[in-house]
Amino acid sequence: MVGLIAGFGFNPFIGAIADRTRSKWGKFRPWILFTAIPLGICALLAFSTPDFSYKGKMMYAAATYSLLLLLYAANNLPYAALSGVITGDMKERNSLSSYRFVAVMFAQFFVQVFMLPIILSVGKGDKAAGIEAVMTWLAIIGTVMLLITFLTTRERVIPTAEQESSLKNDLKDLIGNRPWLIMLLVTTFIFITLAMKGGSYVYYFNNYVDETSLTHFISPITGFFHSIGMNFFGEEPKSAGFGLFNAGWYYHDDYGHYFFKKVCRQVW
Repeated sequence: MVGLIAGFGFNPFIGAIADRTRSKWGKFRPWILFTAIPLGICALLAFSTPDFSYKGKMMYAAATYSLLLLLYAANNLPYAALSGVITGDMKERNSLSSYRFVAVMFAQFFVQVFMLPIILSVGKGDKAAGIEAVMTWLAIIGTVMLLITFLTTRERVIPTAEQESSLKNDLKDLIGNRPWLIMLLVTTFIFITLAMKGGSYVYYFNNYVDETSLTHFISPITGFFHSIGMNFFGEEPKSAGFGLFNAGWYYHDDYGHYFFKKVCRQVW
């Protein structure tokens, strides 16, 4: 519920403000700069477990998660729009988006397959301690990467005064744009489907997969990893199965996108 409210509330608000930002660094780069460190700190706090009562922990989780979503929107929306002002060449914009897409898929693959084993290894079996330690390093790396992004980019596409419009006119244009409304509806259903599918995977592995059969099925793969000194999953076959399942899904998803893009180039 917190994420749903934040998504509908924060994102349009941040998007409207960022699009109307004017500074010597441009309209989007300042947001990346000034949210980098707060986002890193909040990411660490959101995945920390304070010594509070149950009610206190719930309030802490809701507060830090809401703040994390707000800072993420304030950082990610301008970051996503940055390619549109770095260059006016559509081929270069598409190339930038492609690199970004590949990087996102790699990050999702890494998190799905390796994050839990790394957490268990770092925390020596204590998930809470492992998450805090891993998130500390991820927060530091993420903050540094965002600062590098600010320092190594430049906004070259500057809108003229004639291109400026009010928020009211923007909303009017969107409401009257049927292709945009169709894409909004389709995208919403796609993300709902992905959320339901992702949640069902976890439920399926926890409640329906037979651990003995799964261990026998994946033993050749885990045995190979063990033989080269890569014991990612420890003694948790369901974690190993879930990680390998997601690895296969991401591999075929990436290959499908590559194949579709190649076919489209040949056709068009």
